[in-house]
Amino acid sequence: IVHVFNQRGHLLFNFGGEGRDNGALIHPESICTDISGHILVADQGNWRGKGWVSMFTSRGKFVRKVASGLSMVGRIAVGQEGQLIVLAAWNKILVFTAAGNGSFTQGEQFGKNATYLTGYVTYDKEGNLYLSHQDGHTIYGYKSQGECFMKFGKWGWHEGQLNHPSGICTSDLGHIIVANTGNKRVDMFKRDGGFIRTVVNIPKPYGIAMGPDGQLVVTDENSVTIVPGQMICP
Repeated sequence: IVHVFNQRGHLLFNFGGEGRDNGALIHPESICTDISGHILVADQGNWRGKGWVSMFTSRGKFVRKVASGLSMVGRIAVGQEGQLIVLAAWNKILVFTAAGNGSFTQGEQFGKNATYLTGYVTYDKEGNLYLSHQDGHTIYGYKSQGECFMKFGKWGWHEGQLNHPSGICTSDLGHIIVANTGNKRVDMFKRDGGFIRTVVNIPKPYGIAMGPDGQLVVTDENSVTIVPGQMICP
């Protein structure tokens, strides 16, 4: 089931429900919205490991499956031009191009297979793609053509060091914000990987995203924390 809340934490509605019919979910893994306001949900699917990405309206009504038959589908993100990135089969980065009317063309592989287990994914305003490598304690940056142009991260618990990074997003200023899960904090970095500061301390941050008014939304195992925008870009 997918739960939709307002910014005050009040539950607005649910959608999904367990099953195999269109609009039902088996093992939802990741969620994002596209440039038209549709909700996209990545579902790992059945025990055979074949999953899909479903599209819903902003009110949770099923629209269509935009990708299916994916092996070990993981996290997803939508870029500024509407392209959908799907992490699948542990190390494949697939791109689905927006074709209008809420549909997508068949995905093509983005660059080469990653040589690491991919974690979370996000875009910045310039179309660059960023991935977290949880077990490698590293963040990778890719150009839109698939070229890896930067990476940063080193295991540790001191400032600027990472310990199993999970969620990742970018601020309006282009800073990279990382859920530093093992270190129980959310950290902010420059585009070149230089450490800026710790944004907030949270016991086990996982997924993070920027809200419409510059606020930072952080999920952990049992709760959601909304960090005001003035704390992100003071």
